[in-house]
Amino acid sequence: MAQKHAPSELTLAGSLYHLALVEEDWMEVRFAGLPEREPWGGVDWDTDPGWEFRTACDLQKAIAQRVSGQRSRSWFQLSASAGASGIQGS
Repeated sequence: MAQKHAPSELTLAGSLYHLALVEEDWMEVRFAGLPEREPWGGVDWDTDPGWEFRTACDLQKAIAQRVSGQRSRSWFQLSASAGASGIQGS
């Protein structure tokens, strides 16, 4: 997961960590109005815009848990929103 793919610095770990960040930001922060959780909340994105790509290789074991946990939290937010609005699945 930490192997870089020339000519870029992109790794699979970085892509997965970025995916977790984007899903969490859209589903929890923007959609549900929840506060930004750590580690994202403590990042200075203006000085380090590629933080999640840069730090991912050091966090490989935690990334799988983060992605899996975020998927569950996203489904919870969608289910809670659908229930609150009276929308029912078919």
